[in-house]
Amino acid sequence: MTLDAFARERLDALRARGTFRRMRVLDGAQAPRMRVDGREMLLFAGSNYLDLAHHPELIDASARATRELGCAAGGSRLINGNLRLHEELEEELAKFVGADAALAFATGYMANVGLIPALVGEGDVVVSDQLAHASIIDGCRLSRASVRVFPHGDLDALGQTLSEVASPQRRVLLALDGV
Repeated sequence: MTLDAFARERLDALRARGTFRRMRVLDGAQAPRMRVDGREMLLFAGSNYLDLAHHPELIDASARATRELGCAAGGSRLINGNLRLHEELEEELAKFVGADAALAFATGYMANVGLIPALVGEGDVVVSDQLAHASIIDGCRLSRASVRVFPHGDLDALGQTLSEVASPQRRVLLALDGV
């Protein structure tokens, strides 16, 4: 089977199941109401939680930072080093939450795939909701810890699972997302 035929078969199967996804086109800055694929809509899936994407002071600060620092990362912080700005942000965040230190990640996805493997590894257990975000699943896989999944939102099942895996010989991480 050629690659084209294979791809066509897979895509046709996704369409038949109703799970084929496509990129939507959003016009303008992230906001609660936006034009999506040319239609005015309420946007519930964005990450602009505080509706600051088009706040004038933030736009000005972003433009100023771009002029002073450039518009490209140039590489990862671990390889290329930190900007003083990163250090100041993390110091301020740590102070705000009353911690010794903080580490900022560019996205929630990066946080989960970075932190979960740092917290647990082989011999440990991650307990997670059945409908956990893909970033939690990927973080669990990277950690090489055992994973126990409980039915979505079922606190009784969560309690049962935690009682089954609790052990002083290993770490147990409860990895959840939601509001």
